[in-house]
Amino acid sequence: MQSKNVAVAEVQTDAPPSNESMVAARALGSCARRRAARRLEVDRDHRLVTRGLAREVSRVLADEADDHPESLIERVEAALAVSRADYQRLNNTRINLRGDRGAHFEDSVSLPAALVVYGHRGNYHGAHVSMDTLGSLLGPLVARPEGVVEHVGAVSLAEEMHRRCEIWTLELGGVVHVFARPGSDADRALTGTRARMSRAPVWPLRTLLTIVSPLSATGADRSSPVK
Repeated sequence: MQSKNVAVAEVQTDAPPSNESMVAARALGSCARRRAARRLEVDRDHRLVTRGLAREVSRVLADEADDHPESLIERVEAALAVSRADYQRLNNTRINLRGDRGAHFEDSVSLPAALVVYGHRGNYHGAHVSMDTLGSLLGPLVARPEGVVEHVGAVSLAEEMHRRCEIWTLELGGVVHVFARPGSDADRALTGTRARMSRAPVWPLRTLLTIVSPLSATGADRSSPVK
């Protein structure tokens, strides 16, 4: 009797998965990919904020090493305030862009399937060799306070535009992918003479679904938003 039970168990194990289990597996895989993409998106923003703060504090310390302590403290505090504003701006923008389900985009380069999860970041403008190359292209768009003349590297310029939310960059596969805020100077500069390609909203719009129930006969129809 025991051998028969084992044989039955083996047959059941070899049975193909049901449609329901396959759909569930695909859904789990999709959720995992979205979570990984979101972590990467957050990490990218955090990394550039940290890098910018470290670079600015290092510059202040090098310039003011022999200055009065109060002057040094003021300049370090100013750098911290700018970094804090960058951090908050990136965080707010990330949340708002994910919540804007009806946004349409006009890409200058076709968005790769692997980057669709980042499509809410703006108009896609392809991959660049490095942040240095991107900064050299966009450098003239970064305004400096009147009377301030300083040399800023191309990489720093590209990172600054990312922190200002003019562009959003992602280093992936040895290249730098760039999205731009629609209508911005960076968006126009990156487009150049290329034709735009319309892209549908990243997330489906909410629709209103009318639920018909026995209560409808008494005029108590109920409607609920469905994703």
